[in-house]
Parts: sequence; structure tokens; C-alpha cells
Amino acid sequence: MSKSISPRLSLTTFRPNYSPKYNPKMHQSPFLSGSTKLKLPEDRRVEDRDRKSHSSGHGLSWSILKIPNAQCSKSVVRNWAARRVRAAFEEALRGGGLGRDGRVLMVKRDGEVSLHGNEDVGSGMNVAGEGHHTEQTPIKPLSGSLLLRVEAATVTASKETLDRDAETVVKWLLKQQQGQYGQGRADSIKRLSRSNTKRVG
Repeated sequence: MSKSISPRLSLTTFRPNYSPKYNPKMHQSPFLSGSTKLKLPEDRRVEDRDRKSHSSGHGLSWSILKIPNAQCSKSVVRNWAARRVRAAFEEALRGGGLGRDGRVLMVKRDGEVSLHGNEDVGSGMNVAGEGHHTEQTPIKPLSGSLLLRVEAATVTASKETLDRDAETVVKWLLKQQQGQYGQGRADSIKRLSRSNTKRVG
């Protein structure tokens, strides 16, 4: 089981805790947002048909941990704050050209948006991000487990602040994912180079 990462990002409304590999323990807290935990098929779909994607290293499973009771005793307020974070994060994923489970969204010729799947999206493909722009570098689907810990500041934070925090986390996740794939390619090249050297020698 891989260790989780708590990035030091300039956020005010929530704190992310991320594991590059799927970690079911991150989604079992009794203090998770009700609609994320109790209606799992609707929000995070960790079902039989999705477990294959998690086992293969693809698919982002994420949950929201509500504001602690010590910081906010009213359940209705804590649930509302969790819904605000969820909406902002889903919007940030769409803005990055990703679906709710981290898969890449593709724009068809008729303008309809669909999930591309788990494979790479090469340059020249229309990605459903802001303005449906064309990416110049391959896009990888997000994978692993993510826990978003809602802060008390979410209650009074503006939508702009929430959106900015969510976009920061999505950009960080994309950077981490690209780095993982890049490191994997670099390791493969090193192994190939060593095997070729042995053959020549």
C-alpha cells in the first residue's frame, strides 16, 4: 500500500490527502460527507465494474471529509460546506478536461462530451476543458485515492476562493500524474539502455 501525500498548497477552504494508488481505507471514515459515503455509486462509483480500473492503476476515487464537530456543531452547515467543496472540485475537474472519476473527457465532432477511457490522449485531440482547447502534450487520466478535508473557512469563503482552491488541487494532481508517467518512461529507457549495453559489450 503506497503512502499518502499531503501537499503543502496555499489553500483556505479544504486540505487534500492523496495516495497515488487506490487506498480503500481513505474512503471509510464515518465522518465523510453523507452524499459521498452513503450514495457511493452516484458520486464515487467504487463498484465491481470500476474495481478493474482501480486495480489497473487508473481512475481517481475521491471522498470529502466534513468539518469536525469541534469546529462546527451544526450538521446542516457541515453538510452544506461539503457540498460546496464537491461542486467546486467537480467543476475544476471538468475545467481540466476530466470526468468525475479522473478520466479524460473528449469532445466529439458534434460537440458532445464523452469519456475517452484510460489510455493516453495524444496531441492534436480536442479535450473538454475551458474553451474546448487543444492540448499540445499527451494527457493522462488521474488515478489513486484523494481525501478532501473541509475547513471551517469554507462556510464563509466566496465561490471564487473555492474554485481557486479546487483548481490548484487539480493542477497539482495532473502534475503528479504526469511526473509518475514520465518517471516510468525514464526507468524503461534506462533498463533498455542497460540491456543494449550488455549486448554490445
